[in-house]
Amino acid sequence: MVLVYVSCAFRRTCCAQPAVQDSCHGWAQAVIQFMCPQMPHTRFVLPTAPTVPVTLNQGYPCPAWYDITSLTVDRSQQECEGLDESRSYIHKLMNDEVLQGVPYSRHVIAGFSQGGALSLFTGLTTSPPVAGIGCLSGYLPRAEEVQATLPESVKHTPVWFAHGDSDEVVKPEWGRGSFEAVQGMGVQSVQHKVYRHMAHESLPEELTDFSAWLAEVLPKDVETTAVRAAAAQQAHAQGLVTQAAVAE
Repeated sequence: MVLVYVSCAFRRTCCAQPAVQDSCHGWAQAVIQFMCPQMPHTRFVLPTAPTVPVTLNQGYPCPAWYDITSLTVDRSQQECEGLDESRSYIHKLMNDEVLQGVPYSRHVIAGFSQGGALSLFTGLTTSPPVAGIGCLSGYLPRAEEVQATLPESVKHTPVWFAHGDSDEVVKPEWGRGSFEAVQGMGVQSVQHKVYRHMAHESLPEELTDFSAWLAEVLPKDVETTAVRAAAAQQAHAQGLVTQAAVAE
């Protein structure tokens, strides 16, 4: 399921992924309250993960972007089965936006927890690069693979990490380690904010900071004609076609 909150679209896009066992509806209110008022020319796309068996959930199906096998082992070292398929799905959503006139350079990929992990994995391995990557209470999965495949152009993409110092689900040191790993890959604009007494959750202070960062990496004073031209050029370069064109 995909919930799309549209507020004067075609200028910029923010694609946000919720956590395991969460849905797009859980984040819709946060987007409406904290982000839409100061970013009225932004389309927010909030996809829900597919329902799949999760090892940590004793094999029972639940919404998840990929399999999680343990809470005790550093997640960056886990295989994360299903991660590649989820990245392909996010790429499909992004390409749909390109066909509607929004190039990757006006996209931000962001998410919470497992959604944040998927955002990092997708954003750091995508070319042409996006405008920014946000990881809230998440971590970088398959870090060695990302380092080996990181496009040179992505090193200029802003990356925003945020974590609670009381998080017992995704340990703060995993977030810090991912931040340092991304820095070590040569990514030039990486921020890491830690929020006191915040558990595995998002609080108003964090959402306010995140909204300010979004507005910074997706400035509104951009010519619509130039944005559409860049999207058309990207669509041509990637061989993207609309369903209407396929039908013809």
